[in-house]
Amino acid sequence: MTDRPQIVEQITPDREYTVDDFVWQGKWFITESKVMRTINYHTVPTCPSYLHQLMERYGADSLSMFASIDEYTANGMGWHSDDKDVYAVNLVGTTEWVFGTAEKEWYLLARPYDVIYVPMGIQHRVNVRTDERITVSFVCPVDQKYNLSVE
Repeated sequence: MTDRPQIVEQITPDREYTVDDFVWQGKWFITESKVMRTINYHTVPTCPSYLHQLMERYGADSLSMFASIDEYTANGMGWHSDDKDVYAVNLVGTTEWVFGTAEKEWYLLARPYDVIYVPMGIQHRVNVRTDERITVSFVCPVDQKYNLSVE
């Protein structure tokens, strides 16, 4: 297990997704940084079974979804860290993940279906690089990490 953020794999979706598959389903709210977000998306009846399968695969106990559909919602969440490990997947669009501090940063570009692993406590922010994006975040209990070994 690594303690550094990285792209750990690229998933193969069960089908091609669009923003319309998600944005008008679930209970969305606009965060302080103007990002559309829904928490516990896995409890929404229209949540695709494919996302439930990924939750189980990553050992996640919750699923959040972030959406950007216009200039107003195209901001990232700003600098923050999470208190649990996170696996994030872009289902639509591209995001630039920035890690570290203002003095020393490193970047990862996440394209559709890339899975980014972010260990708990790592400072990061996300910049949206396309007109629309849907990113799902799988939040994992610290004691249930997905096996990241690559053969």
